[in-house]
Amino acid sequence: MRVLGWKLGVIALAGDISKGVLAVLLFARISDWAHAPLACGVAAVVGHTASVFVRFRGGKGVATGAGVFLALAPIPTLIAATVFALLLALTRMVSAGSISAAVALTIAVYALDPHWPLRVVTALVAALVIWRHRSNIQRILTGRENRIGPKRPPPTESPD
Repeated sequence: MRVLGWKLGVIALAGDISKGVLAVLLFARISDWAHAPLACGVAAVVGHTASVFVRFRGGKGVATGAGVFLALAPIPTLIAATVFALLLALTRMVSAGSISAAVALTIAVYALDPHWPLRVVTALVAALVIWRHRSNIQRILTGRENRIGPKRPPPTESPD
């Protein structure tokens, strides 16, 4: 959205989320293997973050992961989306919202879903998302992270 504008950004976001949902709901259904939805979800996220089409570089896996977990664990995903929105509103940093959502998703899945394969996959995908944000974390710590929305003017000095 920052590079190409909000219209193309929304299209890209919808495509990335759809990629995750489709990997779990559509492609995984062609297999009788019980863990096919998890495996296809992980493949979608890894394929997005390390695409062969762009020399194993790619996105950070947040939107594709959101699609994957929307299909696998909808309630924890809605909790994570709420955390994302809250952090985005408070900090105006997409990266802070994304990192916080990854942590929140992991906690919510561990709290609400007893299936250990889903718990493990959630933790691994969250770790990948956080690792992909390592440069953002460094910029957050140094106060140089990009923010969305209008630029705030520098504070003016008031006369004494």
